[in-house]
Amino acid sequence: MPQFLDHHKSSGPPPPEMVQQATAAIKSGGHTDPATGVKGLAWIYNDNEQWCITEAADAQAIHRYHEGMGVLLGPGDVTEINVVL
Repeated sequence: MPQFLDHHKSSGPPPPEMVQQATAAIKSGGHTDPATGVKGLAWIYNDNEQWCITEAADAQAIHRYHEGMGVLLGPGDVTEINVVL
């Protein structure tokens, strides 16, 4: 499954509950969104920006996944990557 890195601005740090939910999901092997097929692998953030590493069929799925959370990604905000762990 292809992996992607996306980037978007945020209006502040994510709420602690959101961080806890994402941490639990990623540590348990990730959660696949049933509507888009996107699986979260890692989440990186600071007070003003967020980066997501995900698995998905294509970049359009990443856009739809974020739109479902009210985040609109622009052209060039999603890049297919290769991750070496």
